[in-house]
Amino acid sequence: MNVQRGQVDTLLIQELIKVRLVGSNKMLRPFLQRLETWELLLIVHMLSGDGRYGIEDYLENLQTLKCTRLTMRNFIRDRIAEGTFLVTKGDKKSRKSLALSDELQRELEECFGMIKSTSGYGAIGIQLPTFQTQSNSEIKL
Repeated sequence: MNVQRGQVDTLLIQELIKVRLVGSNKMLRPFLQRLETWELLLIVHMLSGDGRYGIEDYLENLQTLKCTRLTMRNFIRDRIAEGTFLVTKGDKKSRKSLALSDELQRELEECFGMIKSTSGYGAIGIQLPTFQTQSNSEIKL
């Protein structure tokens, strides 16, 4: 894969913006604590309320899982208790599926909308760092 320096810089800036936006957002911040919880949020968003998938299916599909399944179940239980995850009926009687609350879904989609907008750094209050190069010229991200 041949990636240009400008493309890498753009991706790094978008990732920096994501971390800062999510880190400052009360609803999204708990999901950024661990990579597997961020992945879980994205999976639940994509499958939101699809009754074919239950909680165990979500856990089974986590490729970044480094903690125990019990830890993840406790995380899910806490998100259900606070109302950011909603339990929906699965296709099978014993299956519980998950969906995002309307507020969490809106926050996540707004966050990604801001990240995608490459002209929106200042508009969302993000100060991008300035780095010194070896030639002492400033590079502003």
